[in-house]
Amino acid sequence: MPAAVELPRTDARDEVLDVLAGTRYRAKLRTGGVRADLFPPPEELAETLSACITRGVALKCTAGLDSAVRHTDADTGFDHHGFLNLLVTVDALADGASRLVALERLREDDGAALAAAVRAWSPDRVCRARALFTSFGTCSVLDPVDDLTALGLLPSPERIPA
Repeated sequence: MPAAVELPRTDARDEVLDVLAGTRYRAKLRTGGVRADLFPPPEELAETLSACITRGVALKCTAGLDSAVRHTDADTGFDHHGFLNLLVTVDALADGASRLVALERLREDDGAALAAAVRAWSPDRVCRARALFTSFGTCSVLDPVDDLTALGLLPSPERIPA
């Protein structure tokens, strides 16, 4: 897997993306952390995702993505992005969607709607989305799996053959 270069959350972002375009390197987007200011607002994230996809730069995201769907953390009050929201947003942008549509996808808090959208994808569309959104970092291994299982996107563990 090619290395990822963390994008600055400044005006230099586009310069960095221009350097990454046409190379094997991926962009790394920080999507959370221990302080509220480390979570980019949906508007900023939509703009950054659009800038990546427009240039054909694949990306990974890190921090704050333990859950599939956008939500507000009950303990901290921080709004967390969902990794499934990100995947659906990347797919929409790859299809030529506007930043407004991207923003709607990032703000979606209906997990069933996001799961239905992904279930409707063709195998080629799945491959394209995964080639662009290569990975996400999380402190939990089981939370993302549990979310995808609850949404019907992964089989329940008891149905997996030994």
